[in-house]
Amino acid sequence: MSLVRRRPTASLLAEAVKIIGRKRFEIRQQVSCPREDRQLHYLVETWFFFPQSLQINRWSYTPSHFQQSLKSYIRLGVPVRTLESLLGEAVPDELRGEAEAGEMAPDLLGECRDRLNELLRDNTAEARERYEDSVKLFCIAFRVALLARKKAVLAIEDGRERTLAAYDLTRVVTACLKRYRKTLGTRAKEARRFLRAPAYLYCDEYLSIITTRTLGEIVRGLSPVEKRSTYILASFGAQRAYRRIRYPDSMPSKDGDNELPVFRWSVLKKYVDMPLFLLVQRHSGNSLLVHILYSLIAAVAMSLALTVTFVWEDADFFSAPIFVIAVFAYICRERIKDVLKGKMFSLFGKWIPDRVLRVSDSYGRRLGICAEQFRFAAWDKLPKAVRVLRNRTHFVDILNAFHNEDILYYSKTIDIKELPDPFHEGKNLLLDISRFDISDFLRHADDVLDEAPLIGDERLLPGDKVYHVDMVRRITHRCGCDLERFRLVLTHAGLRRIDEIKPLFDTTQTASPSDEGRQGTA
Repeated sequence: MSLVRRRPTASLLAEAVKIIGRKRFEIRQQVSCPREDRQLHYLVETWFFFPQSLQINRWSYTPSHFQQSLKSYIRLGVPVRTLESLLGEAVPDELRGEAEAGEMAPDLLGECRDRLNELLRDNTAEARERYEDSVKLFCIAFRVALLARKKAVLAIEDGRERTLAAYDLTRVVTACLKRYRKTLGTRAKEARRFLRAPAYLYCDEYLSIITTRTLGEIVRGLSPVEKRSTYILASFGAQRAYRRIRYPDSMPSKDGDNELPVFRWSVLKKYVDMPLFLLVQRHSGNSLLVHILYSLIAAVAMSLALTVTFVWEDADFFSAPIFVIAVFAYICRERIKDVLKGKMFSLFGKWIPDRVLRVSDSYGRRLGICAEQFRFAAWDKLPKAVRVLRNRTHFVDILNAFHNEDILYYSKTIDIKELPDPFHEGKNLLLDISRFDISDFLRHADDVLDEAPLIGDERLLPGDKVYHVDMVRRITHRCGCDLERFRLVLTHAGLRRIDEIKPLFDTTQTASPSDEGRQGTA
């Protein structure tokens, strides 16, 4: 799996592009906004440059094809905190220095306890939702903090220092799990009768799986001569024993196919991450601008028919001339409607989205919209900055310059009126995930190159034919505008790799977000 990462810039935006399987790739971008503002608005524009041999054009590839190949997720980002901060007031003396060194954060487990007491005192739908969400959010914060700490530990090259860091991690993790089970374990049984699902047990199983997997990775990188390794191994064994006794269905087997543990882990992940995912649903019906255009077109067409009627109002209604004129007026009206429809939508098309998605939280409360457009664009209508970044200096690009490329334009506008802050830390983070299926891109891809004839002692062996599809992206947000370029390397079997193409010079100074319009349709 190839992965291309862009470092965060002053725009408060970070992005990663990776391949998922042979025929899908994913663009994951994290967007943040200032603490004092809960609104979030940004525009992502993508231009795909297809070689004509793939036959991805306006006649063979409609916007509905692209909509079916695209899957979007929007979820809230998770602020990274320290493991010590999850201990709240129960921080041991030997760990208090690390906990106080970082920024003070709300006590998530203390909030779980308060929500549990509220549920036991007042059994309402809102109390049940708040309690379940609080437990899930603690699990999410624990996972993010644990994985960040594990990455830092495994990055230490010195074996002795790495073992010492792993020892500290194990102590804090053990203390976090102990506090979770002590704080909620007994009283959660009383709340079980109020809930559809045992939130405490599901989240406890989730924490147990995350912990054993993480400690297992750390154990493999330990130095066996260190005394602290004994404590880490003992803690790892204790967590596995706890999981084997309490949650045997989640334990993998060396001999079996492990279908049940994998399925159970998949369901647990979706259950715990539910408060983060925002619902993205298709909005039915046309926009107000579309209704206005249809009304204007109908008014113009009808005016012709009325004009003909008023001119011939004194003639005999059943005469042959008025009959012919009426038929002719009707034909002209229908043709005028079709012609005006094409002209008007060509003129106002950039303001009419092809698909509008409603963005809501997990409880159905509407937060904003996601508007998408799918068009084929002409080279001379592209923004100047995009043409500069797409500079045709590559060997394949020079050859394609003699034949016009087919340029597919896709834009996505995210407008969130009030971004939720479930962790109450004032950090407004949004994770925007788009997955593209390229199966339709490969319908006309050749399998192999033709074998070349013998030329002296040299012979070109047959191999997969490779296609280069360049992808230029422009992201416009309140802090400015970012441009980037990637190259999808394709064969008939799917994606081979994704390369990030560095611009030859700074393109951010050549155009503004409004330079030459957002797009150009042929």
